[in-house]
Amino acid sequence: MKPILKYMQDLLASRRVVGKDEQLSGMLKADQLLQQLIDNKRVPGLAISVRKNNQVYFLKGYGFSNVEQQIPVHPQETIFRVASVSKPIAATALAVMVGEG
Repeated sequence: MKPILKYMQDLLASRRVVGKDEQLSGMLKADQLLQQLIDNKRVPGLAISVRKNNQVYFLKGYGFSNVEQQIPVHPQETIFRVASVSKPIAATALAVMVGEG
């Protein structure tokens, strides 16, 4: 299928399902963006967990935790070795918390 036609079909289908709900629309955009990272081979796999009011709001795995063995990412089970990458993430989270008081 031609890419622009597929894009339009997906866009119209998502609008029928999501409507004007901003939260669902935001989740859909995030889902599409993360899936693009996998489709464009920018990352082999990733997991996301978003909590709101101490409840899981969005939880999903994308791609593979082991590309050679084609083992999919399971967001509640897959362990990612992030090493030093976690330091700027933690610093940013701390800055946000300090800014919020």
